Amino acid sequence: PNGDLLATSDEEANTFLIWDSTTGEKVVEVPLGEEVIQSLAFSKKGNILGVGTDKNLLTWEVERKKIINRKKVSCLNIAFFGSEILVITKDRMLWHYESDTLLPAGKKTELNQNWDKAVFSGVGSKLALWFSKAEHKDIPFADIWDIKTNRHQIKLKGNAHLIVASILSRDDSILAVATERTLKVWQLCANQPVQNIEVPANLETLDITDKVDKLIGGMEGGFMQLWNSRSCQPFCEAYKGNNKNINQIKFAGDGSVAIAGFKNAYLGKDDFAVILEGNKGKMLQALVCRDNAGFANAVDLSADGSRALTGMNDGTVRLWDTKTGRQILPSMEGHEGGAYAVALSTDKEGGRIL
Repeated sequence: PNGDLLATSDEEANTFLIWDSTTGEKVVEVPLGEEVIQSLAFSKKGNILGVGTDKNLLTWEVERKKIINRKKVSCLNIAFFGSEILVITKDRMLWHYESDTLLPAGKKTELNQNWDKAVFSGVGSKLALWFSKAEHKDIPFADIWDIKTNRHQIKLKGNAHLIVASILSRDDSILAVATERTLKVWQLCANQPVQNIEVPANLETLDITDKVDKLIGGMEGGFMQLWNSRSCQPFCEAYKGNNKNINQIKFAGDGSVAIAGFKNAYLGKDDFAVILEGNKGKMLQALVCRDNAGFANAVDLSADGSRALTGMNDGTVRLWDTKTGRQILPSMEGHEGGAYAVALSTDKEGGRIL
């Protein structure tokens, strides 16, 4: 609740781990047997951790360090929404559960197709569903679902290309989709036609600021580009950092800086991530590991851009000072496989890590 804990999952060992984010020390490791963890989410107050697995939905009470409820349901993705936990199941259903009891909080909703990707918006009121590959341009490849009314808001057609990345803005107003050499942007609230942006290299990852004023894309070969999210005009020339491909790119909450994590950094010798200025796209700092941590699978930034979080290929999670490029805490170890998803809490300095 006071922002000093973090949670991670280990896909090799089927465990989730709770850490002290002020010291980097592991508090507890919880094995789940044969259950495969699909999604983790903290409640708004931070006192409950939701754990979605391929077999069950669990709630973990942070203070007492114990599982308090378990519901048999195969989870794809979960999110807290007010007093409820929303669950997307693998059999294409949307469930609402009371977060304190896991009793059903409303009717289950059939999501009409076997979508293979699902994400909740930042405020939890919208759900975006899409296919990684639509077989024909007349088949809906994305569906925006209004959670409050349990109805479709919009179905998007007109794409028959491989979708490599997508992002739904925090205020539900913009959906951006990367399809190889094209960025497609829908202004969902304005009911405007799709805007197609040609890019200099194949897109790999996208992000959008909390203010919904800027988009950033990471491309093959280390290209990075900033756009105005409303006009879709570039802020500056594309930044060409190096010949490394990009695993993930993320904005700080205030949009002041961004971070890009690379796929193919050389062990102990090369930068595995760079910090970029949020308006001009210029490199401010390079992050370098002196040990054999490998490359960055996942990255995130604190709301004010002062801290960076990286999930490394060797399974460690590391917290960095973005101005100095130095590691702040000892590496958080305990994952048998690589660390593939990380997140900092939305308070100013990112006191909680997930």
